Amino acid sequence: NSFCTLLGSRLAKTMSAAPDAPAAEPNTNEPEAAAAPPKAEAWAISFSTGPKKGKRKVSKKEKEALAGGNRVEAGEAEKATTLAEVDVDALADPAIAIPRNLPTTQADMALRTHFDVLRFQCVSRPQYKRTCGVSSLTSVWNYLYSRLGPTGSLPPVSQEEVMTILGFQPPFDNIRWGSFTGNTTLMRWFHCLNAHFGVTGKAYYAWKSHGLGKTFGVTDDAAEALVKEGLRSPHKAFIYHCHNHYMVPVGYQDQPKAQIHAYAPTLGPGEYEPYLFIGEVSRGKHSSLHIKKFADVATDINCQSPSYFNIRHTELGVQQRRTKRTGGNLHCFLAFRNDVAEDNMAQFEAAEEDEGEPSDDDEEAQEPERTTPVPATAEAAADGVSASDVE
Repeated sequence: NSFCTLLGSRLAKTMSAAPDAPAAEPNTNEPEAAAAPPKAEAWAISFSTGPKKGKRKVSKKEKEALAGGNRVEAGEAEKATTLAEVDVDALADPAIAIPRNLPTTQADMALRTHFDVLRFQCVSRPQYKRTCGVSSLTSVWNYLYSRLGPTGSLPPVSQEEVMTILGFQPPFDNIRWGSFTGNTTLMRWFHCLNAHFGVTGKAYYAWKSHGLGKTFGVTDDAAEALVKEGLRSPHKAFIYHCHNHYMVPVGYQDQPKAQIHAYAPTLGPGEYEPYLFIGEVSRGKHSSLHIKKFADVATDINCQSPSYFNIRHTELGVQQRRTKRTGGNLHCFLAFRNDVAEDNMAQFEAAEEDEGEPSDDDEEAQEPERTTPVPATAEAAADGVSASDVE
């Protein structure tokens, strides 16, 4: 482009600088001469797409590097050692990088990914206002004892029937369930339903890291193993007590960390990330199924007040509650079984006033946190947390 421009401009200057030839004497004896051709013109054509760009400005660091003494002097370049060429593709063992003839079976994959459709179908959704505890209890009871589950034979019960069996009457939305629904309450109500329908079962804390009902010796790894074993069993069900809510786990998945392990028959420790599938009973603000990292669930269970972790909003991280009380955490996994009868019913009868779990309400109906403590009930006091300050 620059060359064409320069050539055109010079040609134009040459043509304009040439002197005009002297005019010839008119010849009257010859016919009129033809008209003189027009003066030659030159055109400069630029093919550039925009204004000419200037040179890049040399940065201060580049100037310092050029002025420094690290430059290779003449003759030193020949002395420099040349690195050998490396065939990157040959570094990987094809037998490892490209899995073939895998021995994996359906049974192997079932141990890694377990989603119990029957558990999910038994989830009672949508709940009434603040009835997440009763709705979750209805879900696990139907899975264990009704014909909706794998081993039951009784007709399924609705959450409305469950509430009337427990002594409540409609309108159910007007009942402040959160003020008296807690971990111990749900276990006692489970036995009330069993007594009403003439069946037996057992309810207990499966995993609780702090406070009343703490499961001593249950580490995060041990909890992962027992939750997986329970979800594979047709005779067990769980209720997960999380921030301001109760939910129903329905399955799990061990997600491989390496691509080549996608269909590996087994995964060793550290080769996978465990996830939980959790059924949601709330009224529609959340999806019907949560898929959460087990590590996040462990973070929730292991927190102590004033710290807390909302499993349904993991993006918020560990948060701080406005409270003067410290220590304790009511969040846990409650286990329910239909193959073992409870041998100590007195513990639930004696715990009638031993509640103190907070109002585990649906988030849509959650009350604002208070900055001043209120009287704590027995179980909250044992956990070192007031009923209002927890959730």
